[in-house]
Amino acid sequence: MSALDTVLPMPRLLEIDHVDLAIPAARAWDILRNTDLAHHALLVRALFAIRTLPDRLDGTAKGPVALRISDLTSSISAPGFQVLSEHPGREVVVGAIGKVWHLEIPFVHVGSAEAFTAFATPGFAKVAWALRVVPLGEQECKVEIEVRVDATDEDAWGKFRRYFVLIGPGSRFIRHSLLSGLAREYGTPDAKENERPLPGDELLPDATDQVSLAIDVHAPPSALWPWIVQMGGQRAGFYSIDLLDNENVRSARELHPELAKLKVGDVIPATRSSADGFEVLRIAEERELVLGGLFDPELKTQLRFDAPRPLHFWQITWSFVLEPRGDGTTRLHTRARARYASSGASHAAWIRPVHWLMQSVQLRALAARAEGRLPRDDWRDVTEGAGGALVMAAAFLTPFMRQARRHWGLDEATASRALPGDELSRSPTGTGPTASRSTLRRRKCGRGSRRSARTAAASTATSGSRTWPDARSRTPSACTRSWRWGRTTPSRCTRRCRRSRWCATRPAATSSCTRRPTRPRGASVPASLGWRPAGASTWSRSGRTAAGSSAAFAARPRRTRSPTSSTVRCSWSPSGSPWTAGCCSA
Repeated sequence: MSALDTVLPMPRLLEIDHVDLAIPAARAWDILRNTDLAHHALLVRALFAIRTLPDRLDGTAKGPVALRISDLTSSISAPGFQVLSEHPGREVVVGAIGKVWHLEIPFVHVGSAEAFTAFATPGFAKVAWALRVVPLGEQECKVEIEVRVDATDEDAWGKFRRYFVLIGPGSRFIRHSLLSGLAREYGTPDAKENERPLPGDELLPDATDQVSLAIDVHAPPSALWPWIVQMGGQRAGFYSIDLLDNENVRSARELHPELAKLKVGDVIPATRSSADGFEVLRIAEERELVLGGLFDPELKTQLRFDAPRPLHFWQITWSFVLEPRGDGTTRLHTRARARYASSGASHAAWIRPVHWLMQSVQLRALAARAEGRLPRDDWRDVTEGAGGALVMAAAFLTPFMRQARRHWGLDEATASRALPGDELSRSPTGTGPTASRSTLRRRKCGRGSRRSARTAAASTATSGSRTWPDARSRTPSACTRSWRWGRTTPSRCTRRCRRSRWCATRPAATSSCTRRPTRPRGASVPASLGWRPAGASTWSRSGRTAAGSSAAFAARPRRTRSPTSSTVRCSWSPSGSPWTAGCCSA
């Protein structure tokens, strides 16, 4: 917990700016605490002069414009910003209470940090900011400026928000200018990265070229190290521009434990098609990995790194150094050094910017992988998805080419090869020896056949009659299709099929007579079907009525109740009438 957390723990506004400096933390603290901060940014000095112009005109403010922490004091007679808390060498907190949206700010004096935190008089804003120094090693540190604002009531917060819309950009500009001035005067680690010594420099003391880059990774060394040791041309890739250094094969996006073991003398392939590459010269787990190589460009061969140099040669070292930080982050340093014959100067002229570009991409990719923020999909996945959508659209628009697309992603020989288990499944087209009767029926009668096949399989065929479950358990979705009147040949049913609410399906073996549905018990009967209620003296079909025709009634199928089942049986008429009946199962 920082000192600012105890002074203003629940702010409504919080902003942090920081810069890394290539100086020790103790020196940075002395600069921030005891020197004029406006000296490092002339524009900040000018802005403070404009802000204090009214006080200078009436004689209240005297002396040159300065911004020293030690000059910030508050009293009952002259309230204002004051030092509320300080941890020497690490952090100092400055704060004030007032109506900051006024041109002449009415400040309120408080005697301590506890009084500042407990102040709750309505209509005021509480502003606090801190200067903080975080060590990043023996010769580096981070300087932070954190600003927090809170209000004692909603009305005061609304006034401050409207005020900060105008003053906020100026506040951010002042902080940015101050930190940029410190960076220009004392340097940043990135600017001086090429000057600091790194492990592996002594292996090539006479290097003529050197490129150094670094990045801060928000992860411990243990999370970053496995990604580094598995890189390589025939391994996980180099996490850079794969088109240039990995033959357009995407670098690994996951860890491979089998690639995590390296030892001195191993060679990491530089490409996917060659065994030559980078020799492991030094390795210390989670701390450093130094690679190198000695190459003869005339013979196009790689020699041992400690072998005598030929007349024309390229000798390089490539170092990866992990520097843990106190805040749980890791500073990853990389450095490539090269020594080459005079004939290789033209090659080095263009390889230097290319290496800088690819090394920058690699560092960002390593940080993303170690921090767990690598995107799930990249441009390759988007391209493959778009290509698949185009293929599907083309297949939809060309149904006449369906036979030519019997397989996807395989050649014809592989697709036609017999595999274990083929004999256990039916033919995909329904024409093989294992094709079922319902499949053949679907191919024969077309529309509505899937439902018909399910119903036919569930029905029970008997000699002279078929069983139909009671109407109370019957639903319209269980119906099948029937053949129209006047068609007695099953082969003609393709042209005469139709759908109806209740219908009869053709049994596996039956006479070649037309059929019509029988009425389930309790079901409503359309007048067009011509049902005869039990005991009635009239019957109707297609709107026509006949009375007293006992011969016609005798030719009709009769409904009988099974003594052992709650189902209705449909019996065939013995009179040979074409009015035969078939029954559907539920």
